[in-house]
Amino acid sequence: MAETGFMEEEARTHPELVKLMREELREYLAQLLEEFLREIKPKLDSITPKRLDPKANFQVLAAADSGSFNVVLADRLIAIITTLSVISERSNIRRIIRKPVICEQRRNESEQAFNIRVDSERETRLVELAADVVKKYDLEAMILDGPLIPRFRGAHISAIRNLVEIGEKRRIPVAGFVKRPESGYLFRNQDPEFLDSAILSARLNAGECYPWPPKKILDERTGMEFQYTYLKTTSDRRILPFRIDFPNYLDDESCKRILEHMLAITDPLKGVPAIIMMADEEVKLSKKLMRDLYAECVASLMSKYPEKSWGVVMTRWGEFWL
Repeated sequence: MAETGFMEEEARTHPELVKLMREELREYLAQLLEEFLREIKPKLDSITPKRLDPKANFQVLAAADSGSFNVVLADRLIAIITTLSVISERSNIRRIIRKPVICEQRRNESEQAFNIRVDSERETRLVELAADVVKKYDLEAMILDGPLIPRFRGAHISAIRNLVEIGEKRRIPVAGFVKRPESGYLFRNQDPEFLDSAILSARLNAGECYPWPPKKILDERTGMEFQYTYLKTTSDRRILPFRIDFPNYLDDESCKRILEHMLAITDPLKGVPAIIMMADEEVKLSKKLMRDLYAECVASLMSKYPEKSWGVVMTRWGEFWL
């Protein structure tokens, strides 16, 4: 998950402006709700969920996650990328941690292009670590905190292909848990105005998934076939269904076992499997952590370099300060 650091400041927005914003936002959200209800009405009858029961099917389960944080220096953007895997073996927890890397904005590279490159690098490193763990450890399943269906090109595609090949060779189920799905695969032929997860949130109840069996999708860039379904993990309507990606080598029963296990270990408040939450929390780069690390590193260097050189490692105005 990507983070960006900003200087913390006390909000002093004019009360009249706050009032106007409240009115505009409320009107927009009300219109969005009306539009949503109109669109989903003809779709709901066509959705037949599959009911699943929580069941702990795995004794040795791994999860992999990655994080990143942008630091906006006066001269350029940099991003720190972290990667970590957690292996749960009965009551024991083992961690595999990769050395963090720093990505530097290239000269004449836009901020948008830099952020896309960081996202690609972060997701690639996540998949590469997952592949190493699947190859080296006797797992019963591996869950990525992120998509298995490729989002980027180049090294990212090669990493996913390698992970799938290793998983199939070692007969270890692999799945991708997508917390913030932005896909519209299911209803694309109906020209929907809303994403799959939003539409399914009106139909799925806790412990249900759709479609079943998982729907196959061909990734034209790789020629690889994947499967996916959406899983509603909690009765809290504020938490939308999550997309679960599977490689094509898994049969329906293997996919079902993974979904059942996810339900069995789901945090009831956050709706996310506990092992995914653990990996996410341990790899996350918070604003406070990065502000403190940045301040510590800069302070340790100031006595070694002349004051006239400090500007290059300072942050731009409005970002966090020492």
